[in-house]
Parts: sequence; structure tokens; C-alpha cells
Amino acid sequence: MILAAVAVLGLVLAVASMRLLPTTTSTGDRALLELYTMHAADGDLRVGPYSRFQWNHPGPIYLYAAAPLFALSGQREFGLHPTALLINIAALAAFIFIVARFGGAALGWSAIAALALFLFRSAPFPGRAISQLLISPWNPHVVILPFALLIALCAVLAAGRSLVLPAIALVGSFIVQTHIGLLPCTVAVVTVALVLWFLGDRVRPGPAIATDDRAATSHRPWLLAAGGVLLVLWMLPLADQVAGTGNAGEIVRFLLSDDRPRPSLATSLTALAYGLSGAVRPDQRLAIGNVTVVGGEMGPVPAAWPVLLLVLLALAWRWAVRQGRPFHAALCLLCLVTTLAAGWSVFNVRGVMRDYLILWVSMLGTVSLAALGGVVAWWVGRVLTSRRFELPAGFGPVSMMAFVLVVFLLGAGSLGLEYRRTLAGQGSSPRQREIVADLFHEVEDHLRARGYRSARIRVAPSVWGIAASVVLQLHKTDIAVAVPDPLLPMFTGALRSTGEEQVVLRFVGPALDGELRGQPRYSLITESRGVVGPVNALTPAVSVYEQRPPGPPGGRDRRSEMSREEGDP
Repeated sequence: MILAAVAVLGLVLAVASMRLLPTTTSTGDRALLELYTMHAADGDLRVGPYSRFQWNHPGPIYLYAAAPLFALSGQREFGLHPTALLINIAALAAFIFIVARFGGAALGWSAIAALALFLFRSAPFPGRAISQLLISPWNPHVVILPFALLIALCAVLAAGRSLVLPAIALVGSFIVQTHIGLLPCTVAVVTVALVLWFLGDRVRPGPAIATDDRAATSHRPWLLAAGGVLLVLWMLPLADQVAGTGNAGEIVRFLLSDDRPRPSLATSLTALAYGLSGAVRPDQRLAIGNVTVVGGEMGPVPAAWPVLLLVLLALAWRWAVRQGRPFHAALCLLCLVTTLAAGWSVFNVRGVMRDYLILWVSMLGTVSLAALGGVVAWWVGRVLTSRRFELPAGFGPVSMMAFVLVVFLLGAGSLGLEYRRTLAGQGSSPRQREIVADLFHEVEDHLRARGYRSARIRVAPSVWGIAASVVLQLHKTDIAVAVPDPLLPMFTGALRSTGEEQVVLRFVGPALDGELRGQPRYSLITESRGVVGPVNALTPAVSVYEQRPPGPPGGRDRRSEMSREEGDP
């Protein structure tokens, strides 16, 4: 505990020291996360991160959690990363503790081996030795280790211990609010765990794992506590639905009415295999959105891997039942059920099947690998010692702590290295960051030279990543920025236009630039050339115009501005 406290204190002091260091300029999704965290720090956020489908993920738990350290850093881009690191380390430590405590030494060692294999093979680009997953603040990344923790917590519940109900409510809400893509799997694993817990001894192999705990015999306090956690964590999304943007309704309408093509069964199986094999696949990389998962990119892993995994999990479950190991049996069964739910989720992906959409499946595969490895380790230990593989002395307090501490130090070192690389212009998207910085300074100078203290921003779809970055930088100044109603899903209701802004700025790409250029109603402020980048095929050329006079706010369907080609002149 002392080492953990010292490590966390050191991280907090490092975050505070960011105020003294040069700033960096975030782009695209990171810029939006930074903007949302600023809104959370002001208490003005009721929805989750932005979705590419022009609505938001269900809730803001993650962004409110990130707000304290972000504010402590002086609202720096890298002030988001320490929160991601702490969330991941907490989830990692809790997962290993639960598995070792309730599953035994064999399962504990297997979990450590599987997680180590996954973490240290997940660098985003070749040549990175330390997993960037630990420090990435992007919402598709920050839910991955908590998802493993949720499966372990549900296994404890299914094995008969109800005191984990509040923790399940907390972790499950965090996952769903931060990334709705995990909703089907979260619902599946929690539902099955609740059913197994309710049925109790009628389906449980061996006695409940908490019969010696008096508190475990009274379920009511834990049920009430879980209900209270759910009520508190979902108050803001409910308030938004009733009196805000109606984001939950938008999600439901999208899921029921969106007619974009779904992947074929063959593509879905390939993508599922691609995800489930993440811990052992030779080409495993941390997904950042630049890989399209199709049949030809699987490498040596067969598309039949999901079926084989289901069979192995079923056999492992049967073995654990016969051995009277309730936690291990529950873990295998929950992994099996969640794999089926993951297949349904993958089959229902809308649009292009990109790697980051199924990255979380890799953690499901890793937990499944740990469950299977626990069986192998148990048998190996029994053969070597002619007895069951018992918990070695010191495994709990020493081995687990050593592993978690090593991972924490590697994550902290990775954070420092990434910050240094970014300052040196060697980090992610350096040219894009330079473009954003130049555009921001040009726009800010233009507004101040003309005495404008407020501006309404209109954005063409093709340049949203650059425009979001400039909006973020302007929001950090004393210039008030706002957006029309169709852009509220991207920038949140905190930037809703009142119609009283002094000027309208339009961020457009090449298609609309030629139409606006030379019109007396539009005055060119600045422009930039396009650039080829490692994530997006092309960062397009961007032109920023002043539009006179300001048009009326709102007045269109919320999706119209982002869904049409380039916006109207």
C-alpha cells in the first residue's frame, strides 16, 4: 500500500509539473476528449464521448474522472493520460487480485502471463517496446482493462458472493457510458452472472466461495448499494434525455433505423477471430483506426478460431465443475457467453469494419486464454508436485504487487517518452499538430484584430478533425465559441449558439473552398495544405472564412450539417 501511495503521489506531482512545461496541440478525437473534459471540469457535461454516427456515447463518467488531473495539469493535452494510466492500473490490479484470490495460484499465474503477453505486444507502431494502451485516453482504449475486471467481478457474483454487486454496477456503467459498443457484452455477462447467483446451489459446483463471510449471507445491503450506484451514475444521462439533447433517444433511433450495410457472416467471423486472437497474433498492434479488418489481413490465425475457443471454454467449464471450482467454472462460462455476445456485436457493426471497433474483443480473448491456461497450469503443477498446485508463499503480497508495479512504471515511462517525442515533433501526427497550431494562431489574431469576443463555428464534414482542434484552442482563450445545433453532438450543448455571436467562421475543405472563394459574403482568413498521415489517408486542405452577416442559429435537423457533402454556401 505504501508503494502504491508513493507511486500515485509521484504521478500527481508529475501532472502538476506539466504547468511549467511547453504545451502541445491535440487533434481529432483527442481534441474532442480534451474539450469534453474541460466541460466536465466546469460541471457542464451530461453525455459521453462523441461517436462517428453524430451522437454521443451514453454517459460522462470517464470524463468527470479525468477532470481533476486534467485541471491540475493546467488543461494540457497530456493531462488526460495519467487518468487513463490510473484507471488501467487499478483495473489490472483488481483483476489479478480477484482471480488469484478466488481462482487459486494456477489461475492467478495464468492471468498474469496472459495479460503480460497482451500488454507488451500492443504497441501502436513497430519499434515501440511499451504498450501504449496503458496511457491512451481514447475511449475505445480506456475501457479494455476494465472490461476484464467486469468479467472477473461477475464470476465472483456467479460463484456466490453478492458483495461485488456495487462494483459491478460501477464498472459496468463506466464501460457502457464510455463505449456503447460493449453494451451487448456487458448486458450478457452481467445478466448471466445474476441468473447464476440467483439460482445458487442448484447450478453452482461446490459450495459458494463466501460461506464463511457473514456479510455475504445478507444480500439486501449489496443490492441496495448497487441500485444507489446506478442511480447516481445515470442521473446525468437521464437528465440529458429529459431536458437536454435527447442523446439516449438518438442512440435508440439510430440502432432501430440505421440502414448502413452490416458485414457478411464470413467477414464477421474473420473480424471476431482477429480480435479474440489478439494476445497471440503475430501482427498484434494497438488499434488506432487505420486498419480495415477484412479476410486477407488475418495472417496465420484461422477464422475458425472463435469456434475452437468456444469448444475449449466448454471443456474447461466442465472440468472446473467436476473439480468443484465455482469461480473458475463461472469464469469459463461467462467467457463463453460473452464470446457469443461479441459475435453478435461484431456482426452488427455499421459501416467499415475498422480495428479499433473490435479491439475490446482482444481483451475477451485474453481473459479466455487465462481461463484455459489456468487448467493447463493446474495439471502441470499437479504432475510436477504430485498434488494440486497450491498458492506459493508470498504470491499474493509480493508477486502481484511486483507485476502491477512494473506495469505502472513502464506505463509512466511510456507517458514521459510520448510527451518528449511530441514536443520534439516525433509523436503522433506531428504535421497535423503543426497545421492546427498555425491555423489557431491565424484565426485568433484575426478575431482579436477586429475586436471580436465571440464566434460561431460552422464545420464541413471533411475537415472536422482540424476544426475541432482549433475550436478547442479558442475555447481555452477568452474568446467565446459556439456552434449551431447540428454540431452539438460533436461539441456538446455547452457550446450551443445563442445567435448573438459577433462573427461566423466557416471551416471548409477543397470541395467548398472553390465555391466560397471570391464571394463578397466570405473573407478568407487562412488556409493550409493537405498532408498524408499515419492514421488517416489524408489530412485535407483546410480553409477558414469569415462569413458576414451571421446566419440564424440552429434551424436544421441535428445530423444534416455533418451528413451532407460539404455544407451549403
